[in-house]
Amino acid sequence: MVIDHFMNTRGAHLEHGDQLVVTLPEYGAYLPSTSAEVVVRGGSVCRTPDNASGTFRVRDGARLIARGASRVRVHDISSADVYNAAAADLFDTSTAYLYSARGSAHARTGTTVYAWAGQVRAEKGAVVWLMGDDVSLDAAPGAHVADGADSPLLRQEP
Repeated sequence: MVIDHFMNTRGAHLEHGDQLVVTLPEYGAYLPSTSAEVVVRGGSVCRTPDNASGTFRVRDGARLIARGASRVRVHDISSADVYNAAAADLFDTSTAYLYSARGSAHARTGTTVYAWAGQVRAEKGAVVWLMGDDVSLDAAPGAHVADGADSPLLRQEP
């Protein structure tokens, strides 16, 4: 598989400004952390290495588990699970799940963050669900901020 090649070489021959596009990755596929931007397209769950420091873009319904110090731009109906010192930048109708005190998310109009910990910056029209107590919030007037107990995530549980 091509992804395996890039993982094994750590994308050494890719440079800043290059773009590696991964379409419909296998469930659980690891993506390389490189100098290039890695773009994931298609509805599957994939992940960065634990020590990732690269830039990733998630589109077309994909879900990325972001670890390390990775930077993720999330578009369309896609989502990112944010751990460690990773950061998610949300666009369109995307979602972030923020689990780490060192992680962060920037929510724009029409986007949603479920935050258990970390730093959230919410613009007007963004939705933030406070799921835990270790959340630092900077919300603009017009951002919807609510208790996680009322969130759609908890309403789905039996």
